Amino acid sequence: MAWSPKPEWTLEGDLNFVEWSAFSDLPVYFHQTPANNRTIVQDYHDSWQVRLGAEHRLKCSSYRFGWYFDQAAAPTESVSPLLPDADRNGPSIGFGMPFADRWTFNAYYLALFVSQRSTDGVNRDGYDGTYKSFVNLAGLSFEVRW
Repeated sequence: MAWSPKPEWTLEGDLNFVEWSAFSDLPVYFHQTPANNRTIVQDYHDSWQVRLGAEHRLKCSSYRFGWYFDQAAAPTESVSPLLPDADRNGPSIGFGMPFADRWTFNAYYLALFVSQRSTDGVNRDGYDGTYKSFVNLAGLSFEVRW
């Protein structure tokens, strides 16, 4: 949903539901070595995502800020170095500046805080451990309208 309480402001919110429970297992088949065939159990849970944001448009530029939350879908038994799934929070900021009538320069930054997640000694494949991540995401874009 988006709402503009004033012409220069836009507020936005998203709520997403992902049916990760469809990812119950991952069958792996080898044509030449069928003895190595196996099924990797995943048993993911459904999860929610929430995103909130705002944009303030000024005469010569605009700025944006937001936040999102993404709920972990992997059960403790499936957490591994391949996918150390955990709840994620991400505040973001952005800046846009139009020029030459049809062009816009945009920049953004997102700090992704990933919650600490432990396998609690129950990982199905023996990859027991505790995982903690932080990600810096930054980007630039040039936009043209015709």
